[in-house]
Amino acid sequence: MKHFGYVKTTSLTEAAAILSEYGDKARPVAGGTDIYGGLKAAIHPQYPQAVVDLKTIDGLAYIEERNQNLVLGGMTLICDIEKSQVIKAKFPLLADAARSVASPQIRNSGTVAGNICQEPRCWYYRHPDNTFNCIRKGGNYCNALHGDNRYHSIFGSMRVEKTACSSACPAGTEIPAYMEMIRMGKLDEAAAILLAKNPMPAVTGRVCPHFCEDNCSRSRVDETVSVRGVERFLGDYILENHTRTMAGPIESTGKAVAVVGSGPSGLSAAYYLRCAGHKVVVFDKMDKPGGMLRYAIPDFRLPEKIMDQLTSAFVDMGIEFKQQTEIGKDLPIEELKNKFDALYLAGGTWAAPSIGIKGEDHTVSGLDFLVMPDSEKSQMLGNHTIVIGGGNVAVDAAVSAKRLGADTVTMICLEKREEMPAHHQEIEQAIQEGITLLTSWGPSSVGVEGSRVTRIDLVACTSVFDQEKRFAPIFNTDKQKNLKADMVIIAVGQQPDAAFLDTSIKTDNGFIISDPDTRQTSVKGIYAGGDGADGPATVVSAVAAGQKAARSIHQYLGCADKNAGNEKKLMNPFNPSCLDNSFGEKGILKPVENREMALEDLGGLSLEQVSREAARCMNCGCVAVSPSDLAPVLVALDAVMITTQRTIPAEAFFTAGVMTSTILENNELVSSVVIPFQDNIKTAYMKFRIRNAIDFPIAGVAVVLKIVDGRIEKARIVLGAAAPVPMRVRKAEMMLEGNSVKNVKAAEAASLAVEGVVLLAHNGYKQKIIKAMVKRTILSSIL
Repeated sequence: MKHFGYVKTTSLTEAAAILSEYGDKARPVAGGTDIYGGLKAAIHPQYPQAVVDLKTIDGLAYIEERNQNLVLGGMTLICDIEKSQVIKAKFPLLADAARSVASPQIRNSGTVAGNICQEPRCWYYRHPDNTFNCIRKGGNYCNALHGDNRYHSIFGSMRVEKTACSSACPAGTEIPAYMEMIRMGKLDEAAAILLAKNPMPAVTGRVCPHFCEDNCSRSRVDETVSVRGVERFLGDYILENHTRTMAGPIESTGKAVAVVGSGPSGLSAAYYLRCAGHKVVVFDKMDKPGGMLRYAIPDFRLPEKIMDQLTSAFVDMGIEFKQQTEIGKDLPIEELKNKFDALYLAGGTWAAPSIGIKGEDHTVSGLDFLVMPDSEKSQMLGNHTIVIGGGNVAVDAAVSAKRLGADTVTMICLEKREEMPAHHQEIEQAIQEGITLLTSWGPSSVGVEGSRVTRIDLVACTSVFDQEKRFAPIFNTDKQKNLKADMVIIAVGQQPDAAFLDTSIKTDNGFIISDPDTRQTSVKGIYAGGDGADGPATVVSAVAAGQKAARSIHQYLGCADKNAGNEKKLMNPFNPSCLDNSFGEKGILKPVENREMALEDLGGLSLEQVSREAARCMNCGCVAVSPSDLAPVLVALDAVMITTQRTIPAEAFFTAGVMTSTILENNELVSSVVIPFQDNIKTAYMKFRIRNAIDFPIAGVAVVLKIVDGRIEKARIVLGAAAPVPMRVRKAEMMLEGNSVKNVKAAEAASLAVEGVVLLAHNGYKQKIIKAMVKRTILSSIL
C-alpha cells in the first residue's frame, strides 16, 4: 500500500473532529475488513492522507437491552451478534444474517457499523488502480449498464450526483428526471421539472448549443439523446398549455421587484420571482419584450411567434411589462430604488465596440443589421457582402444577407475553424448555403471610394489567444490580401450601456460587477446578471443567472425557500430499450433551396419521436447493489442508526453516493444501532450466494411479520442485493397484511415482490431467484 497517516482516537467526538480537519482526505476505520483491501488495490481516485482508527475507542462494542430496545454498539463484532443469545431469542433473523456474512475470520473482525457502511462490491468499482472511474467514484458513467452486470440491480439505477448532462447545463436542468416522466406519459410532470430550472424551453430548445448533448453518456453506445429536440417539444407543449403549466402564484408576499431588461436573464428572474409570489414589473426600452431573443435572432432560428406566446404566458402569470421605457432616460434608476423592494439589472449588450480600422465608419454592426426589418436589409445589400466575426451573430448576419439576395457572402474571422465561438451546426449550415468561410484572417482597413465601400483589406492572424487563453491576437504583416466588397458587417463583440447607473453600482469596463453565485452588486438590494454583467454568453447561461438572482432576492426579502431541503434521491427506473443500440431522432432540416427568412429551418419532433428519445435516455445512475447482509434485516426491523450528529431511520440511511453507500457526512460516525422490541413477530432471513462462505449476496430477503390472533397485522419484506439500496416491497407487504397465517399467500406476495423489475443484459436470472426466495422466506418465518 501507499503511505498514509494512521490516527488513533479515544472518542467519537475526537474522531469526528479529526475527520472534519482532513475533509475528504481521511477515512474512518471500523473493523478494517473493507477499507484496507480497497487501499491495497488502490481502487479510489485519490489515496487518503490518513485513516482514523475507531477500534481504539473504548465502550463502543456492546449488545444491551434498554427501554424496550435492543441497542448494538457501532463497534460490536459481527461474530458477537451471531452468537448472542438475546438476539437469537428476540431477532433470530439478525443472528442468521450475521452468520451468513463472509467467513469466520471476517466476522471476527468486521463490525456492525462497518458492515452497513461498506462500499459497493461492483467489480468496476473495485477494479485495481481505479481502472474504471465510474459514477460512484465521481465519474459520469456506470460501466455495468452495458458491461458485465450479472450481479447488479434488477430494479433500475439510483442517482448518485448530478448526471453528466445536467452538470454540463449552466441552468442545471434535471434532464433524466423529465425524460423519465415522458416515458411514463406524464407530460405535465415533465414540464414542471423542466420549468423548475428553465422558464423558456421553447426558446432554448431552438437556440441553445446544448452542452448536455456533448456530455451525454449515450454517445458511448451509439448516438447522444436528442435533448434539444425533446426540450423544444416540451417547451412548445408548455406554451400551448400555459394556463395550466405556467400558472401564477396562489399567495402574494406583498413585495415588489423591478427587473430592468426583458432578455433571457430578465425574463428568467421575472418568472421565478413571480412564482415565489412577488409583484414583478419588467422595464425595457424596446417595443416588445424579449430583448435580443426577439430582435437579434432571425425567425428562421427563433420565430417571433414563440416570443409572443412566451410574453402572453408571463402576462397571464401576473408579470407586468413596461415597454419603451429606457432607464436613465425615461425613468431614473433612483425612482426604481424608491418604488421597489429590490432591483434586478439585466440589460443587454447592444453597443458595438470599435475595432479601430480605417473605413470602419462605412460599416454596419452585426446587431444593427439583424435588428433592421428585412426590407431595409435588402436595400443595403450589394453584390459582395463581407461579415467580420466568428460568433453566432456573425453567422446569423451572413445567412440573412445571403437569403436576402447578396450574390456572395464571405465570413472572415481571426480564429481557426475549430476555435470559432459560433455553434458548430450553425457554421455547417452557413457553408451549405454557399457562404465562404475565411479563417485566420483579420481586417486591416475598409477600402472606400467616395461614400461607397469597394474592398476589405486583410492581414493573416497566426494566433488569437495567449497561453492563459486571453484574447491577444498576433498578425503576420508579411501576409496580406484584399477582397471585393460593397458592404461590410462587423460582428466582433458587444458592449453594455451602463450610462444609466449611478456611481454606487460598481462596474468593470461598463459591465456591472456582481457576485457570480448570488448576483448581488455593490449596492444592497440591487442584483445584476445576463450579458450586461457577464458579457455576451449563451441564452441558458443568462437564464441560470436570472434564476440565481431570483433566489437571492427572495431570501433578501425575508422569504423562506419552500423547496429547500426537499430534494430526494429516488430509484430511477429506465426503459429496457435504452440498452439496445439505436439512432437518435432528429428534427428535419429543410433543404438549402427551401430555406427562407420567415420560417424555421429545423422541424420539431412528434410526440412519438420524443417518446422514443426519452426511452434512449439511460438515466445514468448506479446499478451496483447494496452488499450488506445486515442492512435489509435492520430495515425490516424498523431499526434506527444513532450517529454523532442525528438519528436516522434504517430505511433512510442507505443511498448511492460518491464513495459511500450511506447518507453520512464525511465527519459523521455511527455510534449505535437501536432495534425496538416487538411483540408477536415472526422473522426469517435467507441469502443466495454461489458458495456457502465468503461470497456477498446475489440476493437476500428479510421478512418480519407481526401476527395477532392468527392474522398478519403488519408485514415487512426487504430485499438485499436486488437494488442499489435495501428495498422494501410494499405491494407484497400490503397483500399479506390482514391475511390469515394458515392461508398465507406467499406465492402471490412473491410475484408482487418482483413486479416492475428492469432487467439488464445478464441478470435476468435474479428475478426468478428473488421470487422463489421471497416465497420461501415468508413460509419459513411462520413455521
